[in-house]
Amino acid sequence: MRTPGILILLIMLTAPTAFCDVTVEGKRGAWTMKVDGEPFYVQGITWTSGAYDETRWRNDFETMKRLQANTVRTWGVGKDTAKLLDMADEYGIKVMLGLWLRHGRAGAEDDDEFDWIHDAPGRQVQWDDTIKAVEEFKKHPALLCWGVANEVILNIATEEEKQAYAQFLGKLTTEIKKLDPHHPIASVSAWSISWPYWREHAPAIDIYGINTYGYGAAAIPGEQERLGVDKPYLICEFGATGEWETQ
Repeated sequence: MRTPGILILLIMLTAPTAFCDVTVEGKRGAWTMKVDGEPFYVQGITWTSGAYDETRWRNDFETMKRLQANTVRTWGVGKDTAKLLDMADEYGIKVMLGLWLRHGRAGAEDDDEFDWIHDAPGRQVQWDDTIKAVEEFKKHPALLCWGVANEVILNIATEEEKQAYAQFLGKLTTEIKKLDPHHPIASVSAWSISWPYWREHAPAIDIYGINTYGYGAAAIPGEQERLGVDKPYLICEFGATGEWETQ
């Protein structure tokens, strides 16, 4: 007598992809960012989170929602980055996640100074830290794009050092794109200072980030035309006319 067999049906369920697939499509003057195939118009805030403080952070995110912001930009990663991304996702806000690279001379942000030509171990540390951050956060659903460095060309003294940094940036952004083809790469410049260097050395940069104040925002299309830049841009910092523009 045969024992009735028991049919066990194993159903393999494919978990939905956690991360967003973000693309940039179009041509000069008519670019569209898409998140999972849907157009996404960045309404952003540049935000310094500081050390994790749940009450303060939630107050900030509530304010962002009231202002109808859908994106927050940071300058770098740290021990609280995972918490930041989680909270942003909770509030339905995307993140342009900063990946900090050191400036070449003291006096600016972090009052830091780095030798981009001769300090090979220092370059390697920055490479390793950046790649580690990309690997750690590339699948987070709140991630919109990478923001690699901020105003570095502005804060390097000599042309030789600027070229050395730009070549490093080009190699680094190419590697990031290999590791994460699902999120665009931006870098951020003071006005258009960095554009010629990016165009020559860093073609993997998908979006040109711009810090500009006063009339500068209205002048960007003309500057693109003047420099022959065929990349979309994001205004990453904006405000009233700075003291450097007054007479």
